[in-house]
Amino acid sequence: MANELYTDGDPGITFFACRFNAAGGVLLSDGASVEAWGTGGRDAEDYGIVLAAQGSSGHFVGDFDPNTNIGAGLYKVPYFIQSGSIPQDIDILKPYAVQFIEWSNSNSEITLSTLSAAMLPIANLFILQTTVGTAISNVQFILAAGTTGISAYDNAVIGVLNPTTGLYELRRIAYYDGNTRTVTVNLPFTFTPVAGDTVQLSGVATTPPSGGWW
Repeated sequence: MANELYTDGDPGITFFACRFNAAGGVLLSDGASVEAWGTGGRDAEDYGIVLAAQGSSGHFVGDFDPNTNIGAGLYKVPYFIQSGSIPQDIDILKPYAVQFIEWSNSNSEITLSTLSAAMLPIANLFILQTTVGTAISNVQFILAAGTTGISAYDNAVIGVLNPTTGLYELRRIAYYDGNTRTVTVNLPFTFTPVAGDTVQLSGVATTPPSGGWW
């Protein structure tokens, strides 16, 4: 199979993904082995899979196991924006999106029912499940519920259900104003979220993988 890794964003961006197993180890780019981040002086360039832009569509794809080395299991795949010519550790401080893949040598993206059946902590997957309270624009809206802490959700991955496509669009929260529960995302959604749209937040991450992505 191919193109199990995918995300959407500005056509001018370069994205890369890293793959972590359930124990928190990161896979080398060829998938041949798993280790703690930074072992042997290795960094994001050694672990990252750079995604290929699909023309100017803003859709990016990559292969989860390009060298057919990865064993079956559950993997967490955070996506990052590449700031230079190669993936760098500085890029991983702010994940753009997160995907879970249950790998069995085929394209098998994880579902909530599978997570539940696997006895995995669903509460740790989503830090907030709510709806849009008030629409503002395609980069900003007010949550119906959420904490009042300023910047409490900064850098969290936020997914809003597009009612037209039935799919979640993922973005990173650039700033959260807890006084008004206003979310501002890093890149525009392809639609304008309106009151009642389903929202899920996960993956607040301000530390590198050595601090734990899982």
